[in-house]
Amino acid sequence: MKAFTIIEVLIVVVIFAFLAIGITGVMNLGNLTFPIDLGQVNLQHQVRQAMQWLSRELREASAVTYGADYKSVTFNSYSGSGIAYYLDASDVNGDNLTNQIIREFPAGSRRVIANDISELLFTPDAVNPLLLRVDISAGRTVMNKALTFSLAEQVRLRNE
Repeated sequence: MKAFTIIEVLIVVVIFAFLAIGITGVMNLGNLTFPIDLGQVNLQHQVRQAMQWLSRELREASAVTYGADYKSVTFNSYSGSGIAYYLDASDVNGDNLTNQIIREFPAGSRRVIANDISELLFTPDAVNPLLLRVDISAGRTVMNKALTFSLAEQVRLRNE
């Protein structure tokens, strides 16, 4: 009857130990990077969704007025007059959350468009009043790592 020697068994145990340590290291690295990557993807999704919403509605905008610091905009469109977008930095809508892009229409009726927004800026073009640049920046911290994402788009307003 043939059997394994103690040396052969020890070699196999050492090889399996190295494999187990390697697999554990890869799994730990995955556990560390997955929440950060997921946070970055969610942040990008928030900004892109807000930009899509804003640019779609601003393309129909007329009679545009800007806030004193260009951080808010109010306009008329086919869907109604007095549509406003602004950054809620002081919990205006009473949901105990700040840093949200709010769409207000009709007056007093607020809808959250995006969360974790650190900056919202509407910059009219100095040469062409029908062009508007929209800048959105977002940020959050995940596992003590600061995540940021910014997006800018130039929108052509409706020509009346």
